[in-house]
Order: sequence, then structure tokens, then C-alpha cells
Amino acid sequence: MSPCVGTIVVVDGSPESDVAMKAACGTIGVRYDHAGHRISYVDGYNRGWRSLEEPYIALMANDILPHPPALERLLDWVKRPDVGCTFPYMCSFRLYADETQAPGFLKRGRVTCEPASMTLNLNLFKRDVLEKIGGLDRNYLHGFNEPILLIKIRTLGYRAVMVGGTRVFHYEKLTKVLGQSTLITPEYETDTERWFEEYPHHASRKGIACLDLRRSPFATTATAKCLWWLGYAVPNAKFRMKVLAVILWLEPFFTRYPARHGGKA
Repeated sequence: MSPCVGTIVVVDGSPESDVAMKAACGTIGVRYDHAGHRISYVDGYNRGWRSLEEPYIALMANDILPHPPALERLLDWVKRPDVGCTFPYMCSFRLYADETQAPGFLKRGRVTCEPASMTLNLNLFKRDVLEKIGGLDRNYLHGFNEPILLIKIRTLGYRAVMVGGTRVFHYEKLTKVLGQSTLITPEYETDTERWFEEYPHHASRKGIACLDLRRSPFATTATAKCLWWLGYAVPNAKFRMKVLAVILWLEPFFTRYPARHGGKA
């Protein structure tokens, strides 16, 4: 276990408590928490972080294998006064999984940047930032919590940073195998309708995952914003999605942090 890690709590959202899991957690000094009934992954995340007292809180899915140096780098960066959230590059069984955070080619995985999007797999927050934004939005149970977190964090004036030199492994779809599905469902459609009603300025049927990445605070530099505008202007939907995927892949180079603020990435 990394020396930078304090209290660990595993929140089990299953209908019934798992005796074997509770015992296994106890043998390694991990706190096991069960609400006494089934809860959503959103309530699980919120229940977990609110039970902790540490000044920095990591939210992590059960299909992520973190590497200690990555955790230390994420912690070093989130301690900066202007940073509210950090997240890593991720490796996965699927070649193009999580394009925003895939290490990619050449030096892409070494770039510390402020991309337009992030996934909710391993994210490290200042505790007071989580408190100010209220954690995850319970109104969205099957999608859109990632962009909502980005909007809230950056609107507060904090930066959400993907940290170069970090790699964690994502056992993609393990969560789905264990019962959590993010396939299109009536609940997801309800979340989508709510997203367009509550965040019309940030929503778009033309974009990836119904997001308008041209908009602030998604796009964090003038160059990135211009690239996203050009991508969304492509009339053919199929070709447009391919263009947007390329921009997503290249974006770290155009949103470097802190190089664009006078520092070194």
C-alpha cells in the first residue's frame, strides 16, 4: 500500500452485506461499509467520501488498479492551491478505451494538461472542493456526473488536471460484469433529458456523449476551443465523430498545464 494513502473505505452497494468481503477488508486494514440495502454508485461514492476526514479524497471504481507512483503524483498536484481535482492516464484491455486518458503515442502520456473531459474512475479531490460542490449529483444515476463535476470545479475557479507520468490500469467492463451497467436504459434516457434541461449551454446532440466540448469550462484554451468548434462544424455525423475523436486524442498538447501559465509541464 502506498505511504501516501490514509484511510480506505470500500462501499458495497449490493442489496445484502458480503461477509467474505468484509472479512477480507478487515485483514488488510480497509473499512467495509454497507448501507443495509442496495444503493447506486453515486450514493456509494458520496457515502464513502463523507465518511472520511482526510483533506484529500480519492474516488475510485472497483475496476481500477492504481500504481503507487501515480497516486503520489496525483497527490502532489492536487496540493497546488489552484488545483481542485487530479486524474491519471489509464491503460485498458481495449485499445481506444477512455480516449481522453489513454496514454497514447510518443510523449502524450507525459503531458500534464487540462482537457475538456474526464472519466469517473480514479479522481483525487481537495476535500473542501468536494464539500463546496456537494459531491456527485444524485439526480444523475447513469451518466453525466463527470462533466457536471468539471463544470462545478472549474466554475469555482479551481483546475481539473490530468497528470502526466501517471498510469493506472482499467479493467474495463468489470464493474458492468459485477452488476453496474451503463448501457442505454430508460434511466439513462431520463438523465439525458435532465442534462439538456439543466445544462443546455453544455449539451449537444452533435458531440461525444451529448457534450458540447466547445464551451467553457470544458475547453480550457483558445486553441482547443477553436479545434472543437471546427470539429462540431463537420456536417456529416459519422465523419464528425471521427474528427472529434482525433481532437480528443490531440487535446493534451493544446491544454498543457502549467506551461501555458508560465511554468513547466
